[in-house]
Amino acid sequence: MLGRAVAALDAFGAVAERAAAEFNRGNSLLAVGDVDGAAAAATAALRLADGRQPVVAVFARLLLGDVALRRGDVATARDAYRRAAAAAATQGDHARCCALCAQAELAVHDGAAAEARRLAADAARLAPSADEHARVAAIVAGAARLDGGVDQAAAIDAAEGAGHAARAAGHADRAWRTLVAAAEAARAAGAPARAAALAADAAATRAALVAATPPPWRAHLDDEPDARRLAALTRAPATPAPPSPPPLPRRPPAAPEVP
Repeated sequence: MLGRAVAALDAFGAVAERAAAEFNRGNSLLAVGDVDGAAAAATAALRLADGRQPVVAVFARLLLGDVALRRGDVATARDAYRRAAAAAATQGDHARCCALCAQAELAVHDGAAAEARRLAADAARLAPSADEHARVAAIVAGAARLDGGVDQAAAIDAAEGAGHAARAAGHADRAWRTLVAAAEAARAAGAPARAAALAADAAATRAALVAATPPPWRAHLDDEPDARRLAALTRAPATPAPPSPPPLPRRPPAAPEVP
C-alpha cells in the first residue's frame, strides 16, 4: 500500500511528500527484515530530501545507519549517525534526540558504557515523548549491564517503568525492546528471577505485535538483533543430566579362618 502511495506521489512530483514516504517505507521494510529494500528506500529518501527537507534528511541518514548496523558494517553506521547528528543540530529537539540515541546505542554495542551514558544524558534533556524516554532508559540499562555501575538497580527500575509507560502510550514496539534491555541488565546484576519476569513481559508484548502483523511479513521478524536478544533471555537453560548414583560400597574381603 505504501509502495503504491510512493508511486502516486512520484507521478505528481511532490518531492517533499515523496521523501517522507520513502523514509517511512524504508523504516517499515527494515522492521520486517527487508534490509535491501530498506536501504533502497532510505537512499531514495536522502536523495529527495537533501537540500530540500533537512529534517527528513536527518532521519534518512539515521535509517541508513540502522541498515548498515543490521548488515554488520559498524564503521558505516557510525559515519551515518555522525552525519545525522551534525545535520540535526539545527532541526529541533526530536531530530537531535533521535540522533543522540542512535550514537548512544552504538556506544552500548561497542561496549563504551561511559560514552553511552553521556550521550543518553544529552538525549534525555530533549526527549519529549514516552517513546523517547523509553529509548533513553534502555540505553542507560545497557550501560549498566556493561559495567555494573552504581546506578544498576535504578537503571533497571527506570527501564521497566519506561517500558510500561511506552506501552500504555501506544508504543508497544519500543516497550518490548526497553524491557529486553532491563532484563539483560537484571541478568547481569545477578537477579535471574527478575530478568525472567522482565523477559516474559517483553515476550508477551512482542507476541501481540507479531500476531497483528500480516503473515507474509512475519518471515524475518525473528532475525532482527533485538528479537534474538529476547530469544536468548527466554530460552530455557539446558537441563543437566542427573548425577550418577554413587557406587555401592565394596564388601570387604572375608577374614581368613584361623586354624
